[in-house]
Amino acid sequence: MSSTPDHTVLMVSMCFPPSNASGSYRTIRFTRYLPDLGWKCIVVTPEGCCQPMVDYDLLRDVNPTTEISRYYCGDPAVHLKLWSDKPRKGIRKLAAYCARSAWKLLHNVSVPDSRICGIKRLYRLLSSIIKSQRIDVLWITGPPFSYFNVTGRLKRQFDIPVVLDLRDPWVPVVLRYPGLRRCYRPIERHMEKRAFGFSNRIILNTEGAYQRYLGDYPELDKSKWVVITNGYDAGELEAVPAKRFDRTVLVHGGWTGQERTSCFLIEAMGRLHREGMLSPETFKYICFSGGAPNERMAVKKGGVEKMVEFMGSRPHNEVLAAIRGADALLLLVGKSHKRQIPGKLYEYLGVGRPIIMAGPLDCDAAQIVRKTRTGTVLDIDDVDGFAKQLRDLIGGKTAEFQPDASAIAEYEAQSLSRKLAEVFEAVSC
Repeated sequence: MSSTPDHTVLMVSMCFPPSNASGSYRTIRFTRYLPDLGWKCIVVTPEGCCQPMVDYDLLRDVNPTTEISRYYCGDPAVHLKLWSDKPRKGIRKLAAYCARSAWKLLHNVSVPDSRICGIKRLYRLLSSIIKSQRIDVLWITGPPFSYFNVTGRLKRQFDIPVVLDLRDPWVPVVLRYPGLRRCYRPIERHMEKRAFGFSNRIILNTEGAYQRYLGDYPELDKSKWVVITNGYDAGELEAVPAKRFDRTVLVHGGWTGQERTSCFLIEAMGRLHREGMLSPETFKYICFSGGAPNERMAVKKGGVEKMVEFMGSRPHNEVLAAIRGADALLLLVGKSHKRQIPGKLYEYLGVGRPIIMAGPLDCDAAQIVRKTRTGTVLDIDDVDGFAKQLRDLIGGKTAEFQPDASAIAEYEAQSLSRKLAEVFEAVSC
């Protein structure tokens, strides 16, 4: 390993501290380990005031050798939403409603997303950095996929190697095109194809996304595609003490709602509560989400108000403490999200607690749970399956939890950063 980095990578990411969006942790961990692999990191990211969710404590997790350049995003949709989300009364409440409506309109008509409004600001900043110092590789992660629009211009102007990192698939995600947005899909396919053509490597974070894109772009050299999953940082997890609970606890460590719903788990809890198998003294479900209206309705209908706690968005270390201390961990995957893996899965692997994964039985997340032997997989609407898992959990049965240490180690942050360094070395030669 190199003590002094020999090369420099310019990294573009909307998600970076103080943002506590799940995508931030991928970039944080890469910047933590790349310097020891010979790569100095310069991160370009929006100002904190342009981030919907912030946790300033995360700034302590950033490698002190990382250079950070921030810019004002210039995205009116983001700032309308930030303003409208603040508590309002009277006439201000009406103004907030109008602002939120304007945000939804801008969000729905922007192609590929509203961050395109600030793309000129981003281009100018990247150009000035590339002109002022030697940059060996440009790495851009999305979403937002509007960031990929700078690829062609920078490539032509500076002839710099470009690596695109897709944390989610772009055009293949049907949920991106509801209603009238369907007409944007051919436009975005053209934008996607153009960006891919200018790139030297395209990184996907699931095997399923890799197979899908190979089929969509058979004309591209197969060597252009790389799979680097998300992961966990063992040192980061070990630094957080596990929270102690006085009853059996099941934790979901992130957002729920829409297709990613815990309603069927809650229905199973209500059934077991009526049977006398669950009580507030013996069991609790903790969810780090605000709880969607249908989930809260299910809680009331099932009579399990004292056994469910919706925590909302909380500091990362608080979430880690809870998942480390839980008896089991819930992972929810929407039926339309087969090729998308919630980032929490990897932290679940790292803490070594049994996982109950609910979603499509053939999704990429399910394959990882089976491969690592870290838990069970069931359909997200399988109430009987949830009831069985809760009975087993209360009874201390974890027969399907036989973790494969070597398989889990593949998702450790140092190993993944090494793969990324190898990509950089290949394109910069």
